[in-house]
Amino acid sequence: MNYLKALLIAVLGWSSMVLAEPVKLAFLYPSPVGEAGWSYAHDKGRRYLEQYYSDKVLTDFADKVPTGRESRNVIQKYAELGFNIIFTASKDFAVQTSQAAKEFPKVQFVNIGDIASPPI
Repeated sequence: MNYLKALLIAVLGWSSMVLAEPVKLAFLYPSPVGEAGWSYAHDKGRRYLEQYYSDKVLTDFADKVPTGRESRNVIQKYAELGFNIIFTASKDFAVQTSQAAKEFPKVQFVNIGDIASPPI
């Protein structure tokens, strides 16, 4: 978690100096956000970013995202909408995340299952 926090702080600090508009962050969760569990914990981090960096970030999320073609469609939708960083919070999204990273090289992709796009 410290790595992710450091990454976001670096990106948000850089973007506030370079960009006039907020960084757009999308989060894809495999299960309902609910009140406990994997997706809830990730969404808690997303809400933290919104609360403390509201002038620097714009976030959105999709929960209950199925694996396979449907997850690829959701990932692609966020990339086409201009989101700068897309977090996919399941190793089951790794293949689709990797495919999207090749198709959208200017978007940063972070898969919690160990897949990340190469640096720009």
